[in-house]
Amino acid sequence: MTSRDLLRAIDRFLFAPYSPYPLSIFRILLGLLMLDTVLLHLLDDFFLYYGPHAMLPAESLAKHWWRFEPVLDMLVLLPSTGEATVGFFIVFCVVAFFVTVGLFTPYAVPIAFLMLLSIHRQCPFNINGGDAMMLLSLFLLSFGRSGDALSFDNLIKSLRQDWRHTGFSPPSAPAWPLRMLQLQLSLAYLDTFLWKFTGTKWLDGSAVYWATRMHEFIRFPLPSFLDNPVCLRILSWSTLVIEFSLATLIWFKETRYAVIAAGFLLHLGIDSFINLPVFEWVFISMLVLFIYPEDLSKCATWIRQQIASRFGPPHLLSFDGNCKLCVRSIGFLHRLDIFRRLDLVDFTDEKQHSRLNDFDISRAQTEMMLSTNEGWVGGFRAFRRIAVSLPFLWLLLPLLYFPGMTVIGDHLYKLIAKNRYLILGRCDDGYCDLRRNAGDHGGAR
Repeated sequence: MTSRDLLRAIDRFLFAPYSPYPLSIFRILLGLLMLDTVLLHLLDDFFLYYGPHAMLPAESLAKHWWRFEPVLDMLVLLPSTGEATVGFFIVFCVVAFFVTVGLFTPYAVPIAFLMLLSIHRQCPFNINGGDAMMLLSLFLLSFGRSGDALSFDNLIKSLRQDWRHTGFSPPSAPAWPLRMLQLQLSLAYLDTFLWKFTGTKWLDGSAVYWATRMHEFIRFPLPSFLDNPVCLRILSWSTLVIEFSLATLIWFKETRYAVIAAGFLLHLGIDSFINLPVFEWVFISMLVLFIYPEDLSKCATWIRQQIASRFGPPHLLSFDGNCKLCVRSIGFLHRLDIFRRLDLVDFTDEKQHSRLNDFDISRAQTEMMLSTNEGWVGGFRAFRRIAVSLPFLWLLLPLLYFPGMTVIGDHLYKLIAKNRYLILGRCDDGYCDLRRNAGDHGGAR
């Protein structure tokens, strides 16, 4: 390999287009871990660690820990009151929620990093390696386009697009933010392996014994096999092998998934017995970054096939392809349809008519139509049945099935359907006007 070939390989590794799905899934997991940290692990003893009456006031930290050197801590900019500190953490929870759902992602992720950094600076004795890894991951995630998929940002952006032209797949992005996170994880495992390998307790096989005898960290009573010297040695040496593999063999396609599975079992086993808040789950979440996007797609397809075999094929959903509001609304529903329980059909396209058995075209000109086991339903009742099929709309079900809501829903639906062309107009590619001049007045919704 020449130097030019090496540079080209590095360029492909860092800057080749890559699917945003692994990064987006990691963003969701990281947001959940931040919420878990604040709401479950810090809330009970909140004022013990933070606020004007904390066990380590900011003045003491500045004198003995910060040594009056420049430190980024947004909390010291706030008034020294309990209300201001509580307000800071409420804002942090909101920002962490935005990171989780992917709302204002380009701003929410770096803001979450700065706020989490401030929390760590304010009480540096209340964090572990998992917290530090979470902070570093947030910093690197700030440079990635993790909001391009599985996010409200993507949903909002899609409302301004015609999915018949753009499709539903998010655009690819340069891989380098993902690669930086992958490299950081590998380096963390390599550092851990080298640190353990230079000691004595891991090499003689006694490390797991000592780790499981720190009773203040033990979550559940230890099983009997953790008292067996042979098992303890096997577990200690296996940990070294797995961590070395996570630093090296995880980069090879042939061994990647075996190593990921071993790493998952390692961290899950540690978390089952030793209580280190978020530590193991940060590393488990980062393993997602090594899953190939095409395999994520295959997994999603398999899940949808299993659901289809259990609940039947997707329902046909007809819409008016001449109406902007209809097209964008249907596209929005399709993006929420993670299990693909809806099959979209433009009834104004004559090529699709063969799929519409026992279909009432005149009725479709005034409302969207959904195929069910009982036949075609339309309007508000169709939307209500759609909400049953889409998990993201389940929160609306109590409202949609509230007594008297059928009358209100039918009225609102008919009002919107009647004025659908006035709200966003007709499609602007000239196709609709040609069809209308030819005598097709279209409709649906």
